Amino acid sequence: MAEYITDPHSGLDYLAFGEGPPLLLLHGNGADAQLYLPILASLSPYFRIIAPDLPGHGHSLSCKPTSIEGYLNTMRRFIDAHIDGSFFLMAHSLGALVSHLLMSTHKPLSAVWMEPAIFQLRPLVKAGLPLLAKTYRLEKHRREPLIQYMHTLAWAPQKADPVRVASFVEAYMQSCREVQSLWIKHYPEFLPWDFSHHDVPIACIRGQKDTFISKATSTLVGQLPQGREIIIPEAGHCLLNENNLAIVKAIQTHFKNACPKLLYK
Repeated sequence: MAEYITDPHSGLDYLAFGEGPPLLLLHGNGADAQLYLPILASLSPYFRIIAPDLPGHGHSLSCKPTSIEGYLNTMRRFIDAHIDGSFFLMAHSLGALVSHLLMSTHKPLSAVWMEPAIFQLRPLVKAGLPLLAKTYRLEKHRREPLIQYMHTLAWAPQKADPVRVASFVEAYMQSCREVQSLWIKHYPEFLPWDFSHHDVPIACIRGQKDTFISKATSTLVGQLPQGREIIIPEAGHCLLNENNLAIVKAIQTHFKNACPKLLYK
């Protein structure tokens, strides 16, 4: 298991690897920074990787903001403590939504969003989310429904690395539903989306499997000033446990094309 470091400024625990320009990694809902372990060896020769466990997740479980602004301020304190100047960003699912909200104050040189949790909502769904948030926070995580849901999002569950699957399931089972419910409750407030200030190259990576989130990723690309879609073959939403070689190639190619003078000299 990778060794975590505690950041006294934000209360978040994080992983750090490599040398070079900073690359901030943000994981998705229910996961932790170890989500990125399968690809760190390929990226750490080129970047100084900084990967926090988000509030209410993993080793940062004791950090429980009570508002979205408190959550974002925690992330801002973390970034300010570890990144001075320009940086690159890679985020998965909820992590991409968090990075979108942070980009008004902390804009990367270039970003990779993997199946970002940024999508339009039907009116009834939008109206029902605050009520869903109230019930969600009072319930407990249940292992079997979680595993079944992961199978619906994956390309081929039987081919997935069982160690990585087990690691994700354990992380999700320990994640804080109160913090997660904040995003459910306040999600309608983010609409309509405004990407006008996202004037940096953003690669939106999605899996080949057509799910609600992957379809939303394809829709999102056209709204970004410098958006580009990359479809990873034989992969679903759980990208980092399905086709790591293709993902690493896509990431390296995107960052190299976006900032050729800084990377891969």
